Amino acid sequence: MVMSLPNFRFQEPNAEAVAYLAQKKIGKTTFDWRDVWKEEHLNNFVVAKAMQLDVLTTIHESLHQAIEKGLPFSQFKKDLQPKLEALGWWGKGQMTDPKTGEIRDVQLGSPHRLHTIYRTNKDMAYAASKWKRIEEREKDFPYLVYRIGVAKEHRPEHVKLDGLCLPVRHPIWKIIYPPNGWLCHCDVDQITKRQYEKYLKEGIDSSIGTQEIDPETGLPTGHATFKKIPLQTTAPKLEMVDWYNSRTGKMEKIPKGIDAGFDYNVGLANQARLGSLTQTLTEKIKVAPPAIAKPFAMEMIKEYNNLYKTNADLMLTEQKTAMTLFFSFIKKLFSLGE
Repeated sequence: MVMSLPNFRFQEPNAEAVAYLAQKKIGKTTFDWRDVWKEEHLNNFVVAKAMQLDVLTTIHESLHQAIEKGLPFSQFKKDLQPKLEALGWWGKGQMTDPKTGEIRDVQLGSPHRLHTIYRTNKDMAYAASKWKRIEEREKDFPYLVYRIGVAKEHRPEHVKLDGLCLPVRHPIWKIIYPPNGWLCHCDVDQITKRQYEKYLKEGIDSSIGTQEIDPETGLPTGHATFKKIPLQTTAPKLEMVDWYNSRTGKMEKIPKGIDAGFDYNVGLANQARLGSLTQTLTEKIKVAPPAIAKPFAMEMIKEYNNLYKTNADLMLTEQKTAMTLFFSFIKKLFSLGE
């Protein structure tokens, strides 16, 4: 099969991705990326060695604008670099590691660091928003296919997953739902049962094409040939390897080929965080002394309104309905007005 090579570009503006970034708290500073682990990123916006809140806030605001407007990295860097230079967070510097008390030479802002910050936060925000849509479309599109993105080089373990097709609810997606590492370009396609049956018989196009060369000029034509590969319908056995986090002193088990800290489904984790709110508040209201129950309920409603404003785009319909019914009950219970 011959088709045009896809052009990698920044995704279109996405309200759900914007909401994911907007709900993160600014205030937790970290010296090393290993100080904050996996799901902790859901609630906290952190940048290693951004120890000043004005620096952290500036980076967050620029990322928010980039995702909201769909700005490419070049524009993000152009807007942010002079602001960071003005704040003194650029180039090499010295900083005290709060964990050890040691003064160390460190890299603050740089083009490479900005690119990593931009890509990682953008990719995680879009992955979280995409999972919400995956769950909402599951009835009509019950399968996910692992696909390799456009890149000069690919991790061998990721290439082996190309064409893996399993139901949305298969537990392996809790671990290998992309991105699966720093600057990972992998993604998933959501397909119908009819597509699944077709690919099972005919195979699916490989994500990696062979560049066509013009025989007369010897130059690339801008097209590639994509050969068919078998659809993988059996979940692979993931080889787990030890990874020691020297910042926390913990030995972690991570799948080989997936970067440390990326072996979880950011979309599922975010939905679990939102879904647990009602349960948590219910438990609190049960144990609250009668004398403070009413003001406590009023404070909960205030927090609920704030949360709903920043997370509505990320919530499933069922979660919105459950939260609305719960707080309607609380208002009636304590005769609270709107």
